[in-house]
Amino acid sequence: MSTTAARRTALAPMIRYDDFHTHEWMRTKAPCRWHGKVELRFEPVPFSSLEHAGSYVRPDVYERWVARLRMGRKIPPPIACETERGSLYLHDGNHRHRALQEFLGERTSTLVRTALLVPREGYQFRYRWFGWYGTYVLERRSQCEVILPSRTLPLTVAVRGPNSFGELARPMNTWRIPIGT
Repeated sequence: MSTTAARRTALAPMIRYDDFHTHEWMRTKAPCRWHGKVELRFEPVPFSSLEHAGSYVRPDVYERWVARLRMGRKIPPPIACETERGSLYLHDGNHRHRALQEFLGERTSTLVRTALLVPREGYQFRYRWFGWYGTYVLERRSQCEVILPSRTLPLTVAVRGPNSFGELARPMNTWRIPIGT
């Protein structure tokens, strides 16, 4: 083994990726309402920025992914959307995430190729709770924007569209609504 290869292995192990299965997932397993509203963008991101969805991870499945990584075989990049906290929530790849966690060990700053779900203009991913699980869903951007300047100041709500008199509003109507005492 050359010194360059030994140094590379010590710093960050080689991870090979296969984008085909990511595109296949978008065509066949992603929610159909996403088609035409989301684009994939492949980027290297720190492994520590990936947020596991919290779903059950079967040990036999993630162990097969670990074996693939150790053999130097290709894996599909995880598929994620950006959260309001700046982390990347995994829509697909929770078993691969667990396998990468074991494979990388303490090297959580290692860059991992990730397929980012980028909503087209007018759409956004928002967290929703469905009684027994939560996930990020693709929604149209709201026409009502809530702006909270601070916790102690009044709430400013900006609404686009007709005002309460049925007239077309100027670019934006703004009302100040006091919150609490």
